[in-house]
Amino acid sequence: MFRLQNEIGLKLSSSLEDYLESIYLIQRDQTVARMKDIASRLGVTAPSVTGAIKSLNKLGLVEHSNYGYVKLSETGGKIAADIFRVHQALTDFLHIILGLDYQKAESDACRIEHSIEPETVRRLADFLEFAISPSKGCKGCAQKFNEWYLEKDK
Repeated sequence: MFRLQNEIGLKLSSSLEDYLESIYLIQRDQTVARMKDIASRLGVTAPSVTGAIKSLNKLGLVEHSNYGYVKLSETGGKIAADIFRVHQALTDFLHIILGLDYQKAESDACRIEHSIEPETVRRLADFLEFAISPSKGCKGCAQKFNEWYLEKDK
């Protein structure tokens, strides 16, 4: 699905992608990720986190010692950053372009990100940049679309 995963021959489950992305975000905000932080962020139990971390560790995507912190490996960090970029592009598209409430856009983006092709994400991100950039010839596209959408069903 994601280019880097394909290049190194990995096909991660949606769940493991969510764990990588969560660890990435926790590390970004707090420098280190603890098992309880991961569980809290994902709304899962500690045993679930333990199982996922063991799987990610076997794949070389995280480093973890018993009762220690979880740290993304270099490869794990790159994959997690890729997953986050896809998530952010989808969230922005759904929120800014389609005008969905941010929470709904975030929730839908999380579900979509696991099944979308890299080319589609790149095109969505490029369209988003085009649509919100006043210098690219589409000044106000997103706002005009949202105004039209709200009026069409009245």
